[in-house]
Amino acid sequence: PPSSLTGALRLKSVEILPVSIPFARSFEHATMSRATSDAVIVRITGGDGVRGYGEALPRPYVTGEDVASMVATLRSRVIPEVLGREFESGTAVLDQVQALEAAWSSPQGTGTSVVAWNATICAMELALLDWAFRRSGQSLSEWLAPARDQVVYTGVIDATDPETAGMLASRYADARFGRIKLKVGIGDDLPRLEAVRRATGDRVAIRVDANGAWGAATAVKALEALRAFDIEAVEQPVASHDIEGMRRVREESRIAVVADESLITIQD
Repeated sequence: PPSSLTGALRLKSVEILPVSIPFARSFEHATMSRATSDAVIVRITGGDGVRGYGEALPRPYVTGEDVASMVATLRSRVIPEVLGREFESGTAVLDQVQALEAAWSSPQGTGTSVVAWNATICAMELALLDWAFRRSGQSLSEWLAPARDQVVYTGVIDATDPETAGMLASRYADARFGRIKLKVGIGDDLPRLEAVRRATGDRVAIRVDANGAWGAATAVKALEALRAFDIEAVEQPVASHDIEGMRRVREESRIAVVADESLITIQD
């Protein structure tokens, strides 16, 4: 049950709990194949016995982080800062967390391929906010008023064989998903996309996600071939740094372009 403790307090302990949950089936796209969901959970305990939990899932192909680098950075850079400070309860902790994030986000020198420590910071941030709001007897949702009362979820299909893609698409459509995202840029995309459209008819909107696998010219050519299947949008058609390529794909294909891996930092 929530407590009603207020005032500044130091943390008594911080635990790092790596978790690997096996998938029922592997998931493959142009830049990675995964058979597990790999996450890091941070559990903090205050001197009052109240605990807070935070979880984040690193994506090596997005920020460069993986579980090992998350754990190492939490231990060497993040946890020492947290254990040496007093934290307020409730909304008063927000400014403190923001100040720490600015320091954690600063460059960490050379020798790392990590673009940003987003997952690492996220795990600790969520744990601190969870703990601080539990202490005050509040919920963060009371401070952050909901912007909508419904959440629209997109069904995702990996770069699997056409038969499996069609079967998954049919399940999504039967479950009344209004949109499906299909991974492309690996193998022969046309039979897979044809199977998805055949299974769903006009019940769903379809967008494709190349995870940066194409160059701009290849993307334009590929999208022209996929146009017959009424593609709503293409996500990350070219490499994350290739902004000019993104523009070219948008202008020449006349299909909406969605940025994903290109949006990592505030500057992006």
